[in-house]
Amino acid sequence: MKKYILIISSVLLIIYLILFFGSKKFQFIGDFLTYNQIIFIKKYLFPYKFINEIESDLLDQKTLLEDKRKEERERVLDADFLTRKYSHPLIFYKTGEKIKLEKKKLYMDKFTNINDLVVGINLVYPGSGYIEIFDDKLFLISSTGTIGYSELNDDILRFVQIKSNIETFLPRKLLIKHPGVSVKDMKFINNKIYISITDEIKKDCWSVSLLKADFNYKNLNFKRIFPGSECVEKYKAWNNEFSWHQTGGRIFQINENEILFSTGEYRTRELAQDMNSVYGKVLKLNLIDNSHKVIAMGLRNPQGLFYDDFNNLILITDHGTKGGDEFNLIDLSKDKIYNFGWPIAAYAEHYGGYDEEKYKRYPLLKSHSENGFDEPIKYFNADSKGKTIGPSQIIGLKNKKKEYVASSMHKRSLFIFNLNEVNELENLERIEIGERIRDMIYDDGKLYLYLENSSSIGIINFK
Repeated sequence: MKKYILIISSVLLIIYLILFFGSKKFQFIGDFLTYNQIIFIKKYLFPYKFINEIESDLLDQKTLLEDKRKEERERVLDADFLTRKYSHPLIFYKTGEKIKLEKKKLYMDKFTNINDLVVGINLVYPGSGYIEIFDDKLFLISSTGTIGYSELNDDILRFVQIKSNIETFLPRKLLIKHPGVSVKDMKFINNKIYISITDEIKKDCWSVSLLKADFNYKNLNFKRIFPGSECVEKYKAWNNEFSWHQTGGRIFQINENEILFSTGEYRTRELAQDMNSVYGKVLKLNLIDNSHKVIAMGLRNPQGLFYDDFNNLILITDHGTKGGDEFNLIDLSKDKIYNFGWPIAAYAEHYGGYDEEKYKRYPLLKSHSENGFDEPIKYFNADSKGKTIGPSQIIGLKNKKKEYVASSMHKRSLFIFNLNEVNELENLERIEIGERIRDMIYDDGKLYLYLENSSSIGIINFK
């Protein structure tokens, strides 16, 4: 019996050495086996070693892909910086067709950029950007900070560049080092231009910062006006889960001297419930003295922000985790600080499956109101891939009728809805656009979309 055990053990050892280490002495044995037979033996006779080998291969492939992605990003960044250096106009050509949308008998004109704007936020390529209308012109800022303006022509959008000192805040080495670093929004207020960016305030300490410059068409000299010295330290995030993508950064004017400003929590989740922190919040900023007041808290990554001055309402979109994307509402007639619950309450689950310690720290309770928080007016469940709609901007179409539209990145759609007399969401309609919508503005009956899958601008006439 011992003899048979010894023989079998010796054979298995030889097979093990051949299959996992390529022992040349016994290589001829492997020549008699097919690839499928080798995999079968590895899988069922040496399962733990087989799993370790697969995990090692996957890690090597992931590292290789990350290296290639970094190399590709460096190439497109260099192209973007050359376009800025030589002040080439950013040209968007009309495709020549009206794209019929599936509902409301709407049509979209599409203006596509070829190679002038190349650096993306979600994808390495093509380019992402944000848009705004000011002085009867359409303005564009790229994800890396290139700024231009165009007349509102019917057949071509030709964005003439404006020089600036944006590279002081978004230098090439920082954009290469951290792919999540980018511009987050742009607004014109009182003849000044404001932009928000992912900002390294000091080494490994990050913020979503607000920059300001006196506006002119020649040269913009930006200065940081918010948040001062407060930043989120990368290495203090629990379980090393810090993220450059959870930043917020939306800007909206509410009166002559005040704006609303949204901030994410950089996956340092507890900051969203910390009243002494500006992160995971909607803030009211005073543009005269740069002071701030918390309007809402308990937010994860609020990328959409709109103030309905007719009804005195603020609408917010917030990114959840695996599920839990939200539309939230603040009624300013109520004297309170809204708290939307994150990371204590959320209609979502953590990515990566169940982790007892994570759920102990951040429980994601499924009712907001029963746990002392404000309910969203709408939340979205995750699909089979763990994704929801990926909301971006939200704006008002007809404030007197409380009609609004939110844009989506993951679902590549617009979501139009109404609020009733008690501010409950009604008549939610989805209009598929077919591309990730990074930004959206509404002016004179027209909806302008920045579409980042093709680096295009779409225009929908709602008149």
